Parts: sequence; structure tokens; C-alpha cells
Amino acid sequence: MIGMAMRGEADIAIGPITRTAARLNVVDFLTPFQEEGIGFVMKKIDSPLLEQMFHVFRPISLVCWVAVVVSTVLTGIILTILAKLSPSAEHKEASLSRNLWIALSSILGQEDCPRPTFHQGYIILGFWWIFITLIMALYASSLAAFLTVPLPNAPLRNLEELASQTHYKPLVTQGTNLFHLFKSAKGGLHKRIWEMMSDMPKITVMDEAFSLVETGKYAFISDSSELRFELRNKCDELEIAQDSFLLTQLSFVVQKNFPFKDAFDHQ
Repeated sequence: MIGMAMRGEADIAIGPITRTAARLNVVDFLTPFQEEGIGFVMKKIDSPLLEQMFHVFRPISLVCWVAVVVSTVLTGIILTILAKLSPSAEHKEASLSRNLWIALSSILGQEDCPRPTFHQGYIILGFWWIFITLIMALYASSLAAFLTVPLPNAPLRNLEELASQTHYKPLVTQGTNLFHLFKSAKGGLHKRIWEMMSDMPKITVMDEAFSLVETGKYAFISDSSELRFELRNKCDELEIAQDSFLLTQLSFVVQKNFPFKDAFDHQ
């Protein structure tokens, strides 16, 4: 469209065309109608089924879970030893399996489980109840926050993370402003992205790009609004990176020194 307007084959090129210094040398832009950031879209990474099954254990760390298991066993062992040493304890209270069940049932909130009949056992069980109450309060608060705040499925958040990984290959449409931006980069982040595009498939339309993105091997870089529009029916499979970059202005294009440019601008 830029070429058609430049050659006078069209009076005006209508579309989300990015204003750049190079284009201003050959065509004129009308008043910008929108400021746009650049983003990229990639395929979501689905959690394995086994990992989804154990989501309930994620609110607290593995170390905490190990500490709870070890504490449960130690509590049962201590109760068994005290029952054997206490003259007031009944014979059945010296059973390790019985005392392990007492400790475990306290965690599960079982009200009809057996209780020690000797004073030392009541003291140990009292401290155990306090410990379990604190652990359950910590777990409940962490679980509420874990379920309330959705975890993003996007594996990458910004262009820096895209340039620092090897799973996704960046992808842009041939001949666009972004294509020339990365191609002409002399160094830095944009140069690293261009080097990752060395074997990039040649695409000219967005449908081709999204077909490649759905394979899970590519991340397509384009205007954020266009990406959001294309994702309206694919939000369960694809995800846009959290951060945008390179804020630009979008405008329509007319031929250089177009006589009706001011009239269009005022409209």
C-alpha cells in the first residue's frame, strides 16, 4: 500500500500503517488515530496431567510437607514411648500404629479418634494440635491466594525473554516495518532477534503466521491490537506476552504533497 500511494496509484492507503522516519521521506501520513505497542503471540504450554493432579499441594513448599510428615511420625513415636513409660497408661496405648493414627487424625480433623489417658500424652497432643492449627492456617491462606490469582500460561513475558531462550523462534511478516527494524539493527536486543530469524519461513499474511504459531515452535511479533483481534477465538490455545515494546503511531498514508491532506486531517 505504501508503494501504491507513493506512485500515485491510490489516493489514500487505509490501514494500521506505522509512522516511521523512512516512510516519511516518500509519503505523507495523516493525523495518527492510535498509538500502538508491539507484542508477540505464542502457543500456551499446557501443564502435564500429573502436575495438575498435584496442584493442591503447591500452596506450601515441599520442605513444609516433609516437615509435617516427619512431625507426624515423631509425634506417634513419642506418644508410644511415653505410654510405655507411664504407669497410668493402658496397655493398648503403647501401640505405635494407634499413636500414629492419633497424630494423623488430628490433621484430618477426626473427632471420634482415640485419645491418650495419661497426662504426658495430653501435653504432647496439645502441642501437636497447636502445631497443626498453625500449619492448616498457613495452608488455607496460601491456598486462597493461589486460587484467587490466576497464573499466566504464557511462558515468555517480554522481548528480552524471547531473545534469551531457544524453544520459540521469532517470526515477522515479510516487508513490514518490523521486518526492516530487526534486519537493520546494528546490535543489541533487536540484532539478537534478527539472528534468531536466520531460517525464518517467509510469510506474507497473518493467517500463515498463526498457523506456524499453533505448531508451538514460533512466536509471531506484530501489533498488539491485531494480535488481540486474531486471538478472540483462540485464547484457549494461544497467549500474548505480558509486556509490549516499541510504542508507535498508526495512521493512513497519502502521496507526498497530496493536495487534500489538510482536508483529511481536519476530518
